[in-house]
Amino acid sequence: MNPIIVGKFIAKLRKDKDMTQEQFGEALGVTNKTVSRWESGSYMPSVDMLQRMSQIFEVSINELLAGEYISNEDFRRQADQNLIDSSKKNSSLEILFKQIGIFCILVFLCGFGLFILNCFFRDAASYWPVATYIAVAMMIVPSIYFLFLLVLQIRKIINK
Repeated sequence: MNPIIVGKFIAKLRKDKDMTQEQFGEALGVTNKTVSRWESGSYMPSVDMLQRMSQIFEVSINELLAGEYISNEDFRRQADQNLIDSSKKNSSLEILFKQIGIFCILVFLCGFGLFILNCFFRDAASYWPVATYIAVAMMIVPSIYFLFLLVLQIRKIINK
């Protein structure tokens, strides 16, 4: 399932119905900017939106995801392929986010450890103030990453 191909197919179907992006967006309860993002392949519509589109355009969700009309004989094969593609994409992203998350937690803990050590041995050497700055940086970077993930989740909820 290629977002650009899906987007072009959505645009074709919308034009075949003589609808503007604004009219189509109103029918779905989204902005014309969201429709434009779908049609350009920047974003994929949620399952709810795909279901509504399939009703408006009188095509199946599988046809929308394939980016083309599907004959009856190819329908089952394409449905299976769409399910596999969706599953692979979600699994890969989840694994990547978990790995980055674990790394960020480790960096945060190291930074926190440096900060605690600095509190106990502040007068022992002159380089400890530098260690404080490094520790704080090591705690801020993972925090920014998790804030970024939170914003992505919120955007995903809003785009539904």
